[in-house]
Amino acid sequence: MTANEQSNDVSILFNIVPTSIYKDGINPKDGITDGGEEITITGSGFVKEGDTFPTDTKVTIGGRLATIVQISETLITVNTPIGVPGPSDVTVTNPDGQSDTIKGGFTYYVITGVKDITPDNSQLKGGIIATITGRNFIKGVTVFIGEKEAEVIEITRDGHSIMVNIPSSQTPSIKDVIVKNPGGEEEPIPGGFTYNPLPKIKNINPKSVSYPFQGEKEAEISGEDFIEGATVKIGSKDAKVESVSANIIKIIIPFESDVSGAKDVTVKNPDGQSDTLYGGFSYHPLPKVTKIDPAYGPLAGGTPIVIVGENFFLNRDEGELRVTIGGRPVANVTLKSETTLIARTPPSTKEGPQDVIVTNPNGQNSEDNQNSAKIEFNYIQSGFAYNFPNPFSVTEGTTFRYITTEKIVRMKVSVYTLAGFLVDVLQSQNTEFKWDNDRVRDLNAGLYVSVIEIEFPDGHKVSQQRLLEVYR
Repeated sequence: MTANEQSNDVSILFNIVPTSIYKDGINPKDGITDGGEEITITGSGFVKEGDTFPTDTKVTIGGRLATIVQISETLITVNTPIGVPGPSDVTVTNPDGQSDTIKGGFTYYVITGVKDITPDNSQLKGGIIATITGRNFIKGVTVFIGEKEAEVIEITRDGHSIMVNIPSSQTPSIKDVIVKNPGGEEEPIPGGFTYNPLPKIKNINPKSVSYPFQGEKEAEISGEDFIEGATVKIGSKDAKVESVSANIIKIIIPFESDVSGAKDVTVKNPDGQSDTLYGGFSYHPLPKVTKIDPAYGPLAGGTPIVIVGENFFLNRDEGELRVTIGGRPVANVTLKSETTLIARTPPSTKEGPQDVIVTNPNGQNSEDNQNSAKIEFNYIQSGFAYNFPNPFSVTEGTTFRYITTEKIVRMKVSVYTLAGFLVDVLQSQNTEFKWDNDRVRDLNAGLYVSVIEIEFPDGHKVSQQRLLEVYR
């Protein structure tokens, strides 16, 4: 062999093609920390041409030796060694010491262990931050609530918690919570998250309360989809919640000064969703009676009366507005305004004054109002004459009435000043007629005397005097 030939043989032995791993030559690029998974590395110059398997070529992942299953000049198949979570360098080293490394070319992940999610429910619009607890969460983990991906905000250093932003949902529903690690493996919490429906208020009972009140007053709100921990407001005040079920909330009605009138009722679930029953509850001051006109009438009843006062109201959902005279119910009560009622007196078996009491639909009555004067209606036998209203305005006039069960021929009314000057004369065949504003509008304010004379068919007459008061 010549020297030149010997030189060529050495070249054959040691002229190794430089080792090179292709940039995207690792497949798959991730796997579990337990190792033992098969991956391929694609590149060039892995073995000297003509070498056969087995070889002294070495492959390390994260500094740990991988087991070579198959090798060629351009392809190596290995089983991964045990690793630590996260990216690891992949290095191929030929027998002559030449090597190539892909930094972070393979990522180890661990199979996650998902325990729970807190909170486990929200309003439909989502947007709340929830925490998923478990183990082995690493960078690149993804979370799905049902079919929607939740934004991962933070993974704790120990890998035990993930904070996510809950996505929205179109409908109330129960969703699986799915945690996927970077290797594609996933672990679910079946039915782990609930999108709550909107609460709905249907009714509150009672719908009102007298004001002021003593002690605690309870109310019950009925509806749908209430959640434990729900809060209630009446107007701007928080009500004390006694108990919550899906359909019933029991509360103590809040008390505050100067709360008269209708108030909104709002139920707010812990997830932030709420419903409001506008004007659903009212604080009513106690009713007060200041006047009844006329204040006289026959035992037979049926006298048209006007009751004047304050804080009358009508709400048929709560009950009827009621009036009693001497404890007997008055029929056909009509609410003209919160200060005026009209009705007809019931019959009575005894003469004399009897208490007039107004009871609102919520049960509060004028008798309980310490600021309400004692107002009475006076039942009288036949033969009594009076006028109502009295006092009266020149713009409204007044009505004269004679109570009798007998037929009359004529009722005559003569009105005089206190000095005895005749002002007007009225007469009718009826037992009731009005001195209207056309005849009284020019009167001066002050006191007048009426002389009421009744003539009967047998010719006898009775006469009574009454004092009138006129104001302008």
